[in-house]
Amino acid sequence: MPTTLSSGVALTRLAGANSALALAMTVISNLLGILIVPFSVSKFIADGAGLSVPTKQLFKSLFLTLLIPLILGKATSGYWTKESWVM
Repeated sequence: MPTTLSSGVALTRLAGANSALALAMTVISNLLGILIVPFSVSKFIADGAGLSVPTKQLFKSLFLTLLIPLILGKATSGYWTKESWVM
C-alpha cells in the first residue's frame, strides 16, 4: 500500500534524512497504488471469494478522474500566470 502523505516526509525531515527522496517515494508509491490496487483486489480477493470486480471499469474511472485532470493541469500550468488573473 502507498505511504502516508505527510507523516513520512515529516518524520524523515525530523530524523535529518533526505526529505526530497522521501517526498518522491511517497508520490511514486501513491501513484502506483492507484494503478495496482484495483487489479490486486480483483486477483487476490474477489477470485478467492467467487466475486466479480469490474477491473476495467475501475481503471477507466480512475484514469478519467485522476490522470486526465493531472495531465491537463500540468500541461496548462504555464499558461495561467498570476498576471492573467488580474483584471
